[in-house]
Amino acid sequence: GVALPWQYFWQHAAMLHTAQSAAIASFYNKAFWSLPPELEFYALLPLLAALVRLAPAAARWFLGAVLAVALVVHGVLAYVSVSLTPESPWLLANVHLPGLLGEFLLGCVAWRLSRTGFLRAWGLWLLVPALVIWLSVAQLWVVLGDAGINAQPVLRGNVGYAAAAAYMLLVAVVARH
Repeated sequence: GVALPWQYFWQHAAMLHTAQSAAIASFYNKAFWSLPPELEFYALLPLLAALVRLAPAAARWFLGAVLAVALVVHGVLAYVSVSLTPESPWLLANVHLPGLLGEFLLGCVAWRLSRTGFLRAWGLWLLVPALVIWLSVAQLWVVLGDAGINAQPVLRGNVGYAAAAAYMLLVAVVARH
């Protein structure tokens, strides 16, 4: 049903469809927007793994520090982008690695947690906060919907982090058992 079906083909093929606007990013399929940030993270992951391997004793502090910086950068980008147009570079950075790095790093934290003795003793108890967070996020979407969440500066861009935190806890528990 698209008038010019090949209009943004090359942007999508080169994984640059999220570098211009939300309209181009979702031109073919709304879910395609997530592919470029995923590829960015997968390209960065070997470097992070190499750094962790160089100093295994400092690995948890390193991942924690990178995660903390990523969360601060996300917070700044989310705050700055509240009143901007969809084509703003600040808003576009929030849907790429600068803004989403923390969400991806939570997967690394899940892997790290699954290797600790803490999960042997307390792992199943992590299901409680995971389910509370997950059900809270689900309730937000039921009550507010995408439009309502995007209208709230505190929620916009942060609901994904809450969902990623719940998923991180679930993955860590499942990976351990």
